[in-house]
Amino acid sequence: SNQLQYFDKHDDTKANKFLIKVEEISKKSLDNGINGETFKSSITSPTMTINPKGKSAYTLKNCQHIIATSNNANSVDVSQKERRYCISVVSPKKIGDSYYWCKVRNDLFNPEGALAVVNMLLARDISNINIRILPENRYLEQLQEDTRDSVQKFIEQIESGEYIASVLYQQYKDYCTAEGLAIYTNTKFSTQLLYLT
Repeated sequence: SNQLQYFDKHDDTKANKFLIKVEEISKKSLDNGINGETFKSSITSPTMTINPKGKSAYTLKNCQHIIATSNNANSVDVSQKERRYCISVVSPKKIGDSYYWCKVRNDLFNPEGALAVVNMLLARDISNINIRILPENRYLEQLQEDTRDSVQKFIEQIESGEYIASVLYQQYKDYCTAEGLAIYTNTKFSTQLLYLT
């Protein structure tokens, strides 16, 4: 229930876990560099290193699958190149329905509930699934569109050709002003252009 525990370098509760639920994951906790890379590698790396406090570190097979929940609209990196996450928005219909949530918790947060989930997953035929191809994810695509960089949006609408740097930057500023977008400094604008090449 504490995302800081998940990122604690001495946390050994992740060892040999197949399914981990991290509650209230936040962009702030992932944007510090180390946590973001830890989270990404925990999804894609075939091994993981556990470093219990006061004991020797050891490496084991990484078989964890992570479900992260959050009330934040955008908690993880949703850049155009992102390929690790499936993001879903959930219905607000059960907000405040404490009876329903208590029942779900009582039914699932125990060994029998965990076994029921495992049996359901084991019964699924995944023989034809290519794990490199994520299922269609319209919500992620919408988040990617909503969070596209102003430089990306500008470049997509400009005619191809050769431009003098100062003229291109002025056209970018004019575009951002017309579209109501924040304007980067000329240095940041140039840096962002490098990412698009």
